[in-house]
Amino acid sequence: MVMRSIFNQANKHQETIIPGFTHLQIAQPLSLAHHLLAYLEMFKRDLDYFEFSIQGADENVLGSAALAGSNYQLDQNLLNKKLGFSKSKQNSMDGVSDRDFCMYFLHACSMTSIHLGKLSSELILWSSNLVGLFNVHSEYSTGSSIMPQKRNPDSLELIRSKANIIRTKSQEFSNIISNLPLTYFKDFQEDKKLFLNVLMSFPSVLML
Repeated sequence: MVMRSIFNQANKHQETIIPGFTHLQIAQPLSLAHHLLAYLEMFKRDLDYFEFSIQGADENVLGSAALAGSNYQLDQNLLNKKLGFSKSKQNSMDGVSDRDFCMYFLHACSMTSIHLGKLSSELILWSSNLVGLFNVHSEYSTGSSIMPQKRNPDSLELIRSKANIIRTKSQEFSNIISNLPLTYFKDFQEDKKLFLNVLMSFPSVLML
């Protein structure tokens, strides 16, 4: 949804000229479409990263048991087919202790949140009276309690704040699992809480 909206706006504004900025100083003129498509490239990379994180989770750990495998004669190919995995873990100890796929997902969310925060900050800046390049629609802004002529970009500010919160989650989980020996520890149960916090705070990830 975000990418489609950016593409549609870029398509409408191929001839709209805006100032480009470096160091927040006006630099070269460019089309608004060119500026917007820079964000499309960022979100395309984010989708690639999410695809990578899905691939990282595509290993069936059943049969690893507590750490040294199982004596049951499991049909791994049948298990993988029924459960939708393309392959099984090659090492049972790695199967029990591996949380790399969690880090991949949380870091993909972190990168996407950085890009959403960057876009929000630019739109907030552009909508200010000092710049005046952009107006936030009344559905996504609020009036001031004592200055009704003002329209505050509250929705963009909330996206930016949520993005900053999400950005810390991969670091939090990295701190939890760093320096843990093989194989299982109760520390790992924290990944569920972090995942749920990210998914509840970051529905826009699911709409890219």
